[in-house]
Amino acid sequence: MNSKRKLLTLVKPVSVSKPVGTGSDDAGPELSPPPGRAGLSSPPHPSGGAEDGARPENDQCRTISGDGAASPELPSRSCFYERSFQSEHWRVSDTQQDRPLIIDFDNAGIVKGLAKKLKREVRSWGDLISHYDALTVVARAFGHDGYEELHSRLGLANASQPDCAVRPKEAARRYRQYVTVLTENDFSAEEAVHLLKIVTLGSWWNFTRERAPPKIHGTRIRVAETEIEFVDLETAKRLFGIFKRAVHAQGLVVEDGRRHLFAKLFGHPTFNALLARAGQGNPSVPDFYLSPLSLDERVRGYLEVLSDAGIGEDAGMLVLREGFGGWLAIEENEWETLRQPRHVDQVENGRRPRWRPRRTQGLG
Repeated sequence: MNSKRKLLTLVKPVSVSKPVGTGSDDAGPELSPPPGRAGLSSPPHPSGGAEDGARPENDQCRTISGDGAASPELPSRSCFYERSFQSEHWRVSDTQQDRPLIIDFDNAGIVKGLAKKLKREVRSWGDLISHYDALTVVARAFGHDGYEELHSRLGLANASQPDCAVRPKEAARRYRQYVTVLTENDFSAEEAVHLLKIVTLGSWWNFTRERAPPKIHGTRIRVAETEIEFVDLETAKRLFGIFKRAVHAQGLVVEDGRRHLFAKLFGHPTFNALLARAGQGNPSVPDFYLSPLSLDERVRGYLEVLSDAGIGEDAGMLVLREGFGGWLAIEENEWETLRQPRHVDQVENGRRPRWRPRRTQGLG
């Protein structure tokens, strides 16, 4: 029989200040790998028992006192996540204040996406959880009382960095907070660890292995051969904003700044040089209006610059999928694919090229 997940009334998310990986009695909950993952045969299932698909033990509903203190009993310290990192990187200082980490966003996309995947995973176990309850759990994991509070802060505070882009100590605190909040909202410790391993969106959650963001050294990045002139400053600035968010979504940290990478992608040594060239009366043809042959050459140039920055072709294409004003917004089926020979050198300014699919993405 299906069981309904019960959420707890939390005043504030729990503290994350206790040290991880110490041998003291007050070191806090200790975690172990979830069943069904990390070498085990099946994911957790609500039916119980030892057969395939069995749900982990300790799946009883968690209770919480009025002051927000919970008392889940967590298993031993053989957590796959702790084993994936050197222990000295994953200790939280005793001197840190006893307060939750508040994680903010520019929009609700990440929270809604994680909630949708959380609901899907829980329902695959045979349990019941509503979409609103899943939103509440995710919002609490990010340090808020509930989804309404998180939503009220969207765009007001600086957006937090993704989990894979923060320093190891910060990531350890986040991981501990996520696990503890999940265990206080009717998930066992094994289920909490399991969820953080497989419920992931972009660079959020997915605590399965070390994913330190690569350092990008601008001095090694080549300048693209084609120097691009944008039609005006607004187009250049808006395109940079979109490009910056796309790079950030991949969890990359550009040592010399994303402005530097953006400038070299479009053939300029610095971002100021790119802006100075914009609007000088001889704008370059945007990507959307290039012939197939010219588009292929330009995309290969983009990927070469991104490769110098340590971004592989797959990740590079994900970055290039976002665009504005006819620039970038490259789809996978729009370059290095067979096209009609009579269109191979065709350039149509002001109109949709006839070889392209009917879409408006990239036109701004």
